[in-house]
Amino acid sequence: MRTHMSKTLLRSIINVSFTFLAACGQDASSATPRLEDVESPAPRNSNFEYYGWFLVDYSSPTADLIRVRAYTNTGFAVSPPQAQILRDLGFKHIVYVTASTDQAILDQLEAELRAPIPLTNNTKLYATGIPNYREKYFSLYRIKLVELKESLTSSLEAIDVFYLADEPALNRHVYPDQAFLDQKVTEFEHVFGDKKTMMVFAQYPEPRDPLVVWAGEHFAPPPALDIVGVDPYIFWNSEEIACDTNSIRRWLYETNPYSNINWAKQYRKPLIVIGDAQILDGKALDSCYPQATFDILKADRDVTGLIWYQYDKSYNEVSGWGAISGAANAPEFVRVIENLGKK
Repeated sequence: MRTHMSKTLLRSIINVSFTFLAACGQDASSATPRLEDVESPAPRNSNFEYYGWFLVDYSSPTADLIRVRAYTNTGFAVSPPQAQILRDLGFKHIVYVTASTDQAILDQLEAELRAPIPLTNNTKLYATGIPNYREKYFSLYRIKLVELKESLTSSLEAIDVFYLADEPALNRHVYPDQAFLDQKVTEFEHVFGDKKTMMVFAQYPEPRDPLVVWAGEHFAPPPALDIVGVDPYIFWNSEEIACDTNSIRRWLYETNPYSNINWAKQYRKPLIVIGDAQILDGKALDSCYPQATFDILKADRDVTGLIWYQYDKSYNEVSGWGAISGAANAPEFVRVIENLGKK
């Protein structure tokens, strides 16, 4: 079987965050569209409690963001100003991604070292390369959480979910074991109280070259975690999955070896599924796949959310399978997803 794509959500979030911070220094007021000037699909009720696009490349209420708001209820923020924008646009749910906070911790720990952190396959081995890593990480984590809370003062009330980790089993160079992951959630709760938490889970369970540091079997969702996310992507195996409802259902729930819904159901927590909406070498999935994904999941009472990954036109990544980009690079595909739920 082909290798699982090493999804770089964490890295793309951080890169987008830096782009966003640079853009904030520019005067973009003249380019900011007004809500009433943007042609948007008619608002409608969602079939899911959480429904949206992963869209994080914005420093103002862009036309794309306003259009997306018209048919979704969940937005993602990677910085305090973005959370404010989503609040002002009236998103019912705001998910705050803490990747930049985590990276700041890792950068500080690395800066304090006298020797470089060991690398394997261009991956920094933080967990094994930093002496007393666990203690140092959580000491800084507590400080950074307080700083984050203070920076979110104006929008904290509107944020209801914090996205604390992405595919932790594939990032063991940062999250070395189950106890570490569990502590990450409990430490967060000490600072943010009753705010909900989520993580997205995936694994690579097959025997691998030991130098591939992101390989590993699932961690369990921490007991204190509120929402479990899974990403049973279709694109990378679409030639194996017939474009019919039963085949797509089997893949989403059972067959996908990296991340599937039946694995997540055992933990009896609300589930958010990450719908596959990436573009490969300029080509999108056949429209039957997102339509079937939407229809199948809306009938499952355990699935509280569906988030399409990923919208941003600026998202570009080169993988062993080709060039991957955000759905905004294929406007017709975006319109397919806009039209879901209208039937």
